[in-house]
Amino acid sequence: MATLNPAHSCASSWRQLVEAAGTARRAGAQPWLIYSIVAGTGRARLRKIPVLPGPMIYAVPEWNGWLYVGKTEQTLPERLDGHLRDPDRAARWSTVMAILLDPDVSTARLGQMERAGRNILAPRTGSRWSTGATA
Repeated sequence: MATLNPAHSCASSWRQLVEAAGTARRAGAQPWLIYSIVAGTGRARLRKIPVLPGPMIYAVPEWNGWLYVGKTEQTLPERLDGHLRDPDRAARWSTVMAILLDPDVSTARLGQMERAGRNILAPRTGSRWSTGATA
C-alpha cells in the first residue's frame, strides 16, 4: 500500500477534498493511502483492497488527474466490484483512494461530499451525480 506523494499532480485537489470533508471525516481514517486494484477477473481483482466500511467518498486517480469520484455506504470492495463489471473500467482502473466519513453522516452530507468531489477533482468519467435533494 502506497501513499499519494504530496508533489503528485493529483495531491493538491485531493487535499482540498480531504479538507472539505472537515469534521465529517472519520476519526483515524487515512485518506492518503492508495489501494491497488490488481490484474485478474472478478473479485480477485480486489484482493488488495481492505474492507473499508462506508460511508465514504472514493476516487480513482490517473497519472495526471482523476478518472472517477463516487460515494458509497457499502464497503469499498463491494462498491468496486459493481464498477469493475464494466470492461472499460476494469481495463482502466488500477488504484483507488477513499475518504472514510463518520458512520452517522447524513445522506445529504454524503451527497454534498460527492458533489464537492466532482467539482474539486473534475473526474474524466462519471455521469450520475447527487442532485442535492434532501431526503
